[in-house]
Amino acid sequence: MVKERDFTVEIVEARSKRPFKEHNADKPFVFLRNGDEYYIRIRSDTKKMTMCSVNIDGRSLGYTVKLGTRASYCGHWSFKGGQSVNRSLKHYHGEGKNQDEYQPGWIDVHFYEALSVGEEHRCDVLPDEGSDLISSRGDLALYKMKRGEQRATFEKGEYLTSVSLGYCSGP
Repeated sequence: MVKERDFTVEIVEARSKRPFKEHNADKPFVFLRNGDEYYIRIRSDTKKMTMCSVNIDGRSLGYTVKLGTRASYCGHWSFKGGQSVNRSLKHYHGEGKNQDEYQPGWIDVHFYEALSVGEEHRCDVLPDEGSDLISSRGDLALYKMKRGEQRATFEKGEYLTSVSLGYCSGP
């Protein structure tokens, strides 16, 4: 777990929601094995409305998250037919890499003030099938039905901070 100002980021096991064991070399990191399924849990302790974007090894998950009073679990998110689906991230060691070597990586979460810009009609948002993230879609999915055809919309305001958490990938 890494805490910076009022923001906390950790990598948690998909089914149990328990954090992966952390190690510390100059900075905290977790060890991920091929096939591990996980979410990136993000919490905000600030009273301001905030939002964040998540990158794994410099590649965006493709969406922003408005943070409320509860933790958000970030994975492969989509919205279709009034239902939000958040699939776990499934780690793979990466094609073309030496499968016997350990590989470091970074999860970076960038936090912004959330500015309300009105409402919009809910529409389907499907993930980019061409994603080249080091994580594929996992088997576990969290489902949430959304009510109403309209939703409040927000855009990124002032940049607040970034939190980085390392991982080590291995055989």
